[in-house]
Amino acid sequence: MLLLKLLSEPAHFKQAYEERWLIAVYKDSCLVEDGYPIEMFNSNTVKIAGTYYFVEECKFEGRLVIRQTSHSTIAQKTLA
Repeated sequence: MLLLKLLSEPAHFKQAYEERWLIAVYKDSCLVEDGYPIEMFNSNTVKIAGTYYFVEECKFEGRLVIRQTSHSTIAQKTLA
């Protein structure tokens, strides 16, 4: 199963960083980066694949793949 989440709060960025989510970065509605985890972040910037992005200028979409077995989900994730 693929989970998608728009990252907008510090807790979202923290979860994506800790769980190594793959991130898509959009600026002016154009995709500018896709498929790399967050290297570092603070309240103003996010570093992905060696590039710093301003939080106020971009939208960040996180992706996490959750594997499922025939009996149950291996990882149960709650999106905050």
